[in-house]
Amino acid sequence: MQLATVLRIHAAFFLLLAAHFSAEAAEMHQRSHAAVTGSVVRLADVVTCNGCADSISTPLLKLELMLAPGAERSLRISRQELQQLLLLNDVDLNDWHFKGAEQTIIVRQKPGSVIAATATSDAMPLPTAQDASPAVPAPIAAPVDTAPVVQAEIPSNVVRVVNTIRPISKGELVKESDVELIPAKDDREGARAYQNLDEVVGKEAKRLIPANWAVDSSYVQPKQLVKRNDIVTIRAKAAGVTVTVSGIAKDDGAAGEVVTVVPEGSKDPILARVTGMRELEVFASGPRY
Repeated sequence: MQLATVLRIHAAFFLLLAAHFSAEAAEMHQRSHAAVTGSVVRLADVVTCNGCADSISTPLLKLELMLAPGAERSLRISRQELQQLLLLNDVDLNDWHFKGAEQTIIVRQKPGSVIAATATSDAMPLPTAQDASPAVPAPIAAPVDTAPVVQAEIPSNVVRVVNTIRPISKGELVKESDVELIPAKDDREGARAYQNLDEVVGKEAKRLIPANWAVDSSYVQPKQLVKRNDIVTIRAKAAGVTVTVSGIAKDDGAAGEVVTVVPEGSKDPILARVTGMRELEVFASGPRY
């Protein structure tokens, strides 16, 4: 078999293979705006599914992503945050192509209300022979995040809890603009969640925190200055002399916490206190039992 024939066969094979894989990956097209009437935002509110079988798309589009924003409020979800939520729900991202908007603005719509007027043929005059150009329907207005927020007066005896304004990724530090105080949905939430913004701002997310979510201690922790398997600096002070060595951290730790570390050149772990970013001070020597 001639070389040219072999190359043509190989080229045809790879073209078929590429077509096969591109056909397998369906498309999620992210909307730029979405309006929901219920208390939950579903995947179907945020994306449309193109090129996928109904047996796959129908149950997937019913997937609950997060709680809906309150009345006259909105929230944003970026493409990265959407993908993180899908991963948490065991969706294989390799099966999908993501297109469309880079973020979606979600607003709460009252049942039966109309977000934007839609131009119809009944509302438009029909073009006549005298018209130089046909009538053009007015563009459909998209919902925008400009509605003023009306703050209702909350009775002093109502428990308010820290609630997220947007999704917060694992390892991300919570900023003041990420959270707000809102009335607790029930007594159980009021007892479980933080009730002071200072208890949450500056802390690190242990895992993905959805938008519009009451934050409790299972979601945040003090900023971890030392992570497991980090190369750290260990300082030991004695009689006015400071000895500095490197080591490998065996635990995560925030400022002031005690972690296990193995000094360079040693196999025996010791205990040390976290004093800074990847910095430790010897707390007690000897193996940890």
